[in-house]
Amino acid sequence: MWHLSQIFSLALLIPAASFIILPPASPVPPVSRSLLMTSPPPPFSPRSSLLHSSFSSLLHSSFSEPQRDNIGEAREMLTKLIAQTEAPPAPTSSPERRPRSSVARLRAQKEAALLMALGSNQPNAVERLWEFWFNECGRANEKKLRDAELLAQSRNTWAQAEDQFRDLCQNNPNWVEPRNRLATLLFLKGQVEDSRVLCEDVLRKKPWHFGALAGIVLCNRSLRNLEAADRWKARGMPRAPRDRAEWAMAHVKAIKLGA
Repeated sequence: MWHLSQIFSLALLIPAASFIILPPASPVPPVSRSLLMTSPPPPFSPRSSLLHSSFSSLLHSSFSEPQRDNIGEAREMLTKLIAQTEAPPAPTSSPERRPRSSVARLRAQKEAALLMALGSNQPNAVERLWEFWFNECGRANEKKLRDAELLAQSRNTWAQAEDQFRDLCQNNPNWVEPRNRLATLLFLKGQVEDSRVLCEDVLRKKPWHFGALAGIVLCNRSLRNLEAADRWKARGMPRAPRDRAEWAMAHVKAIKLGA
C-alpha cells in the first residue's frame, strides 16, 4: 500500500497520472479566471443606441446615393453626436467577486507571488505553495490538518482521519486544503465520485491548485470519464518552463482581478 507521501512524490513527477496529495470551476473553465468566464453583454446605453442608429442611417444614405460623397458629412455628424451624448456608465464590479478583507488581500498577494515564483522555476516553489496552502487558516488549524494527515497514512486510522478532515472543512468553509486532503483519502478508500466532487470544490476556489488538478484527472480516468479527464489534463500545470510561466501568469492575473 502506498502512503500519501509516496503518492505526492510521484504526482509531482507525473501530474497527469498521479493523485497529488490534494492542496476550482460548474466544471472549472479553462486556465485563468479571467479566461474562465465569458463577459456579459454590455448594458443598454442611450449613447450606444443613438450611435448605432446614426451609423445605420449614414450607411443607408451612402448606398442609396452612390454618387454623393458622405464622408465629410458623416464625420461631422458623428463628432456632434459624440459630443452631445452622455458619457458611458462606469463599469460595475462582477457580482461573483466579493470584497476581500485586508488580511485576505495580503494572502492573495502572497499567493500570487508564490505562483510567479513557480512560473519562473524558482527553487522549492512547489513546496512553498504547499506550505502556504497548509497555513492559510493559522497555526492552530495547520497543526490539526497535519495531525489528520498523519492519521491518513495508515489504513487503520482512516476513519479518524476522515472525521478530522471533515471537521476542518466544516469549520473553515473557505480553506481548500482540508478538502484536498479529504479528496485524496476518499480516493484511496474507493469513493472516487466523492473525491472528484471535492476536487471540483477546491478548483472552484483555486483553479491553479495543481494538486487538485492532478487529482481530478485521476478521478475521471478511474470513472472512465475520459473526455473530462483530457479536458482537466489540458488545464494542469505544464512541465515546459515557458508554458508553465504563461500558465502561472494567467492565474496571477486572475488572483489580482479578484483582489
